[in-house]
Amino acid sequence: MHNVLIMAGGQSSRMRNSTSESTHKALVTVFDIPLIELNLLYAFVYRFSRVWISVAAAEEELITHINRLQATYKRKLGVHIQVIIEPEPLGTIGAAQFVHIGEEDLLVLNVDNLLDLDLSAFMRSHVRARAAMSIASHHELFRIPFGQLLVKEDRVVDYLEKPEQKILVSSGTYVLGSAARVLISQKYDRERVDIPRLGKDLIAQGQKVHSFFHSAIWSDINDKDTLQRTREMERWPLMEDISKLKKELI
Repeated sequence: MHNVLIMAGGQSSRMRNSTSESTHKALVTVFDIPLIELNLLYAFVYRFSRVWISVAAAEEELITHINRLQATYKRKLGVHIQVIIEPEPLGTIGAAQFVHIGEEDLLVLNVDNLLDLDLSAFMRSHVRARAAMSIASHHELFRIPFGQLLVKEDRVVDYLEKPEQKILVSSGTYVLGSAARVLISQKYDRERVDIPRLGKDLIAQGQKVHSFFHSAIWSDINDKDTLQRTREMERWPLMEDISKLKKELI
């Protein structure tokens, strides 16, 4: 099981609007490496060597960049890259219908996420759970912008000023089993489908959707502020390995 789909099919509108740049976020650099290559090398560290990358048809610069990578990655790392062109937006998971791998499982990464998740452990957990889909999940703190009242009957027993709440959220990283991919192909053939809808439909069918909890580094790089914070963070733990791989490609 060495299959990975990297989702880069969005229009990158939030990033473009906040930075006033025309470059797709997949080509934005973090630690001096474009995000698309950080994802490719991150997956390769965990031996994922069959790669599909979904890209909107209008993103000619990104398509050209990936096409330039194909021969080098195959020759020097043994990584096979295929590009899935989306003439119309297929949502956050619709491109999976074009990955034909039979009964094997498919790892899905979002190009704008940076994380330090052990992908091998994630895949093993998915297999043990016998799930149709697995979702990497972690806790995020959110500050409520109002005062929270704790009330017993009609009596206020506590008043919390703008408290923080810990919420379990998706890390934007998934494993799709064959049942999930069949559902995408049959129910949403060449139509837009997002992960929440897919998850709800699988649950409605009685299929298992598995949560894999982790506490790894995670950053959703979607605008100027998160990009800057990510660039200023301590070096990504996998960066040493990724930097060595990047040098092999030069």
